Amino acid sequence: MQSLCLDITDLLMARLHDDLASCRRLMRARNIKVIELSHERAYLHYQIICRGYESKFSFMCEYLKAELSVKLGKYIAQILKEMKVL
Repeated sequence: MQSLCLDITDLLMARLHDDLASCRRLMRARNIKVIELSHERAYLHYQIICRGYESKFSFMCEYLKAELSVKLGKYIAQILKEMKVL
């Protein structure tokens, strides 16, 4: 059981890394820059620069945690399906 959990964790980390790298390549190709401005207790503040336009936006940390939980669940379900464990 421990070996299965380690295998799934390794696959999850590899898949997250690949998706993040792909996203960064896409943003670089489209000349989009995202800059973290500040991190407060409940919010993350960012600036986005694209084709000369600039905009600032914020995310609530609770929203990001919830979204991360959903996405991780989808990744894990996909890995388990591919491994035919589910």
